[in-house]
Amino acid sequence: MNKILLIIIFNLGAAFCSAQVYFNQAYNDTNFLSESSTNILILGDQSFLLPGVYTPNQEELAVGFGIRSINELGEVVEFNSIVSPQNFVIYPNLSDAFIHTSDGGYLQSTAKGGGYLLKLNSDLTIHWELTVDSITTFYRAVELTNGNIFVCGFTYATNHINLFWISPDGAVLNHGYADPYPLGDFYQIGRIIELSNGDLLFNGGWTTGFSNNQMMFRTDSAGVIEWQKQWNYDYQDWIQYPVIESPSTATSVFGHIDTVLNPGDIARDNFRGRLGTMEVDLMTGDTSNVILYEPELAWYWLTDFTKTPDNGYAALGYAVSLEHTVIYSFITKLNENRQFEWHKKYLHESEELDSTQFAFASDFEVTADSGFVVAGHWDDIEMLGKQMPWVFKVDRCGDLVWSNCGADNVSHAELGLTSLHVWPNPASNMVNMTSKQEFESITIRDITGRIVYTSAMNNHVLQFQIDVSMLQNGLYLLEVDFGNRVVAVQRLVVE
Repeated sequence: MNKILLIIIFNLGAAFCSAQVYFNQAYNDTNFLSESSTNILILGDQSFLLPGVYTPNQEELAVGFGIRSINELGEVVEFNSIVSPQNFVIYPNLSDAFIHTSDGGYLQSTAKGGGYLLKLNSDLTIHWELTVDSITTFYRAVELTNGNIFVCGFTYATNHINLFWISPDGAVLNHGYADPYPLGDFYQIGRIIELSNGDLLFNGGWTTGFSNNQMMFRTDSAGVIEWQKQWNYDYQDWIQYPVIESPSTATSVFGHIDTVLNPGDIARDNFRGRLGTMEVDLMTGDTSNVILYEPELAWYWLTDFTKTPDNGYAALGYAVSLEHTVIYSFITKLNENRQFEWHKKYLHESEELDSTQFAFASDFEVTADSGFVVAGHWDDIEMLGKQMPWVFKVDRCGDLVWSNCGADNVSHAELGLTSLHVWPNPASNMVNMTSKQEFESITIRDITGRIVYTSAMNNHVLQFQIDVSMLQNGLYLLEVDFGNRVVAVQRLVVE
C-alpha cells in the first residue's frame, strides 16, 4: 500500500451489517523463512502469550518453537526461541493446542507428520517431549482433572482415531482407539472436552469420498463410546465447536453448505454456505433448535466458538472473497438467544487491491473488557508462501482497538508519512500534537479499549491541544484519524 501506518481501518456499516476492518501489521521482525501461530493465551495481568512454529531458513529443515510475550497493547516484550533437542521436522502452520497447565507450565501439541507433545515449565524451559511416529497428527490436548494429559491423534494409514493418556511427567499411561465410523476416510477432531463425571466429549468431522459429515461422540473416561451422532447438511463439512451450557446440554456452532455449483470440485471454490448453531443433548446426542445465519460465506472454515460475558456467543473463522483473491478472517456475534448481532471481516488491506496475502484467524479469547484478542497468520503467495503471525484486539462490537506491534515498532519512515509529533509524553496537563497531514478526529482509549476522550474536527487542522489532567495516571492509546483509512496510534502516558 502507498500509505502504511500502525493501523489502517475502514469500517463499513453498523451492527446487523457486514463490516470490514483493515489491519496492517505482522510479527515479521525476525529472519525466519516462515512462521505461523495458531493459539493465543491470556495471562492474569491481561498480557498474552503467542506461541508459534518457525522455519529458520532454507538450509535447515528442523523447526523450532517461538513464544512471544505480549503486553496489553500488543507490543512484544520478549521472544523465547525453543529448539527441540530431538531436532524433529515440524511443519509451519501445524502447531495445534497451547494450554496453561495446573503446575504453572504449558503444553504444546503439534502435527509434524507424526504426533509431538512439548511440555514446558513456567519459565518456558523444556520439561519433557513425547513423539509418537505412528500418529499422522495430534489434535488438541486437554489436561484432565486428575492432572494427567489426554490427547487424541489420527493415523492416515489405518484411519484410526488414537487416544492417549499421559502422566504429568510425560509417560504414556494408556493407548486406545475410538473409531465411531469405521468406514471413514479421514477424521478431524475440533475440540475435546472433559465432562464433570470424567467422560470425554469429541466433536469434528469425518469424510468418505465426497461425503462430508459433522460428528460428535461421547466416551467414558476409558475411551469406550457411549453414543455417537452425525449430521450432513448438503455437503457441509466444517468442524463444529461446542460450548457446554449445563451438565446435560451444549450449544454447538457448525457450517452449512447451501449451494454447491460443482459437487465434484475438490477445491470447493464454489461452495457457499452459512454458519449455524444447534442445541445438543449431552446424554443422548440428540439435537434441537437449529438456526442458520446470514450472511452467506464462500469456502470458509470455523476455527473457534465461545461464550461471551453477556451470555451471548461468538464464532471465529476465515473465508474467501470470490470477487477478489483474498482470504479474510471474521467474527460473528450472537446474543443470548442465539440471534444474529453482527458479523465483521478483518483484512490486512483493502479487497480492491486483490492482495495475495491470505489472513487465517486461528484462535481468539475474550478479554476483560468483553472484547476479543485474535491470533492468526498470513500466507504471502508473492513471497513463496512465507507465513507471518499476527495478533489484533477488538472491542465488544468487533471494532479494532489495536493491531499488533505498537508504536514502538513503527519505523521513522512510516511515521514520516504524517510526521505526527506528540509532546510532552509523559504528560500531566496539556498534550500538543502537530502533523503535516490534517487531522479529522482524535480519540484516546485506556488499556481496556474504552474511549475516554474523542473529538472530531469541524475544520481540518494541522495542530491540536488536549487537556489530559482529567485522566487518571496510566497508559493510554492516542488515535489520530487522518482520513482515507489512515489512523496513527501512539502510546500516551499520563502521570
